[in-house]
Amino acid sequence: MTLVSAVLGPTNTGKTHHAMSRMLTHPTGVMGFPLRLLARENYDRLVARLGPDRVALVTGEERIVPARPDYWLSTTEAMPDRPVAFVGVDEIQLCGHKKRGHVFTARMLQARGTRETMFCGADTVQDVLSDIVPHAQVEHRPRRSALRHLGHASLSSLPARSCVIAFSAQEVYRLAEKVRQKRGGAAVVLGALSPRARNAQVELFQSGRVDVLVATDAVGMGLNLDIQHVAFARTRKFDGERIRGLSAAELAQVAGRAGRNQRDGTFGTCDEAAPLSDEVVRAIEEHAFDPVPFVWYRNTDLDYTSIETLVDSLRRPPPMARARRAAGGVDQLTFERLAQDPKVAGPGLREADVRRLWAVCQVPDYRRNLDDGHARFCRQLYIHLRDRGAVPDAVIERALSRLGDVDVDTDALTVRLSDVRTWAYVAHRADWTAHPARYQAMAAEVEERVSDALHDRLTARFVDELKRVAVRRTDDELSGLLEVDENGTARIEGQVVARIDGLTVTSDGGADRDRLRLARRALSSRMHARVDALLDADVDRFTLDQDTLCFDGARVGRLTRGKRRYGPEVAVTLDDLLAERTEDVRHKLQAVTNLRLEEVFGALPAAERERSGGRVNALLYLLAERFGVSGRRDLSPALQALTPDDKRALRGLGVRIGQRTVSLRYRAGVVPFAWRWAVAKLWHQQPVGPVPVAPTQTSVGRDAVRGDEGWVLGFAPIGGKRYRIDALEKVAGLAQKAARTGPFVLDESWCSRLAASQAEVGEVLGALGFAATDDGRFSRRPARRGRRRR
Repeated sequence: MTLVSAVLGPTNTGKTHHAMSRMLTHPTGVMGFPLRLLARENYDRLVARLGPDRVALVTGEERIVPARPDYWLSTTEAMPDRPVAFVGVDEIQLCGHKKRGHVFTARMLQARGTRETMFCGADTVQDVLSDIVPHAQVEHRPRRSALRHLGHASLSSLPARSCVIAFSAQEVYRLAEKVRQKRGGAAVVLGALSPRARNAQVELFQSGRVDVLVATDAVGMGLNLDIQHVAFARTRKFDGERIRGLSAAELAQVAGRAGRNQRDGTFGTCDEAAPLSDEVVRAIEEHAFDPVPFVWYRNTDLDYTSIETLVDSLRRPPPMARARRAAGGVDQLTFERLAQDPKVAGPGLREADVRRLWAVCQVPDYRRNLDDGHARFCRQLYIHLRDRGAVPDAVIERALSRLGDVDVDTDALTVRLSDVRTWAYVAHRADWTAHPARYQAMAAEVEERVSDALHDRLTARFVDELKRVAVRRTDDELSGLLEVDENGTARIEGQVVARIDGLTVTSDGGADRDRLRLARRALSSRMHARVDALLDADVDRFTLDQDTLCFDGARVGRLTRGKRRYGPEVAVTLDDLLAERTEDVRHKLQAVTNLRLEEVFGALPAAERERSGGRVNALLYLLAERFGVSGRRDLSPALQALTPDDKRALRGLGVRIGQRTVSLRYRAGVVPFAWRWAVAKLWHQQPVGPVPVAPTQTSVGRDAVRGDEGWVLGFAPIGGKRYRIDALEKVAGLAQKAARTGPFVLDESWCSRLAASQAEVGEVLGALGFAATDDGRFSRRPARRGRRRR
């Protein structure tokens, strides 16, 4: 029986080195790492020791495989399934990561060497690992050096050999520019960099040419650098779903990069980050964190008989108690989306087609743009493979040729690296191209060219070797000189310099450039504080003015027409001071928008999107086309088809079938009127403009709104006026009740309720099926023979 062990402990305990050493005591082995850069780093180290003929590297977009390798180093996702004596998995605590955890759980359950299996990770994983692999022998290793908290520091006062941590490329670039201004230069490390570009940037730091590194939290996954101090410029990040604060364990994983071997390290915060709490500091210094409560699981025994069976097998519940089913992975979401595309999943789909489609959906989304670009790429890739058997040579050659053009800016080069990685992944699937070796070499050459250009741009942009950095006032000093009144007007030493307008800063035409620069720098912390408040705010602090989203009355975004009636998208315009937080703000405003749409329109967005069968869904779809309000006559065939059970189901969804109208979740008010009006106008590609009627009005002139726009706001036309449907149906109900005992007199209160004269209310009653008698009273109008009254 194979020996299964777990080597657990905080950072800087030598866990990975120990696993690599154990692997080399066996004739063959596989080692899985959480990052491509980390796999490459250990591959280079092992090649230097054993030579290139004995070591293979396998990642999604890179394969270096000699004829008969003894040892395989790979990313966790790409670990080869082959019989070897030793299997190791690094950072196994990532089994608790919502997006990637199911991969690490699968390795925990299934990856085994014939002689030895070793899992390396944090102490936090011990409980769940012992439950899932009860026979594993657990070894705890102490950290070889101490971690000490230094508190908050400005970028100017950071210790030498510091690493500043941010959570997006834009934020890394912003901070690197500030470090260049204050200290002469910085190196940068991003997860999106290729190994070549990353190594070149690291060499700037390791050689001492610069003494500050600005990096994303990717450095926390075992990259070995000569870092003395880790400074968090932010302690909140977007995790793919929401903005959240980092846990103490996540902060410690990154902070632990400071101080290697026997040398102690320090950590703290800088820039706009709030100081760490005493509780978090204590947890990091003492390595005491909450355990991983459960693992994420996704079934790997897939059924490719059909799309439905594959989806069902992916959704199979976990077989153990301390596991949760993973849902929402990019591959699974892409598959389920393409499965709805008739050009992809039409009739006659065979098992081989399902396997091919699932394989295509495994292509990683290196760009992570949160749009549908990745799904479109996978769709076209699948169609090429299905119809032609391979990606046409012209397609891949044209793409790589375009990506090889390096005459673009830094941001574009970073994006091109991501796109090259995608095509490299395709090229390394031997059955996806006619000439895999050629395109693998071409992709590698383009990656090198783009990497070299990116390194040169980063160095030129963030390293200033020719001039000494001028002494600048600190942010605290500038903030002391700055005055901002309640209107958002900024003054320095009494002079109006700039004004805060929502999430932008507008300059005063008379301010000189230097004062404006100082004002903007000093306003930075205030602007970031405003974004923090926005991200944490309840939905009630957001309002909609025509198509403009406002926060506490200030403009922060704009609705634009989406691809669906109930899917308006959000555009944001942020000042350059906040450029790295654009996506954070956009996601928050999109979340507010989606919540308001659900409040106002209920089940209609889903009805429009899904178009399921059945009488209930048919009526919902008709209502969705009418923004949730319609006259009964327009829905007459669908209404007549409903059974009593159907009507009960509709009532449960909030549908009200009145005497004159049918509506879903209709209510009058400033908020629902604003959203109804904006959604309808955007969908019809018309200027939004002000809402033409007030929600307090229960009737308006027929010409107050045009055509169907009255229905959008819930105003039904009768005679020369339009009546708000809730007031109209209330009067209809009162009239029906009065008519039960015979002819009735028009109640004066109905005139007030409808804001109408007696003659106009009489006209309403006539439209509702009542007739005036000779004595001025009203009674039910007899139904015509052979015709049902509607």
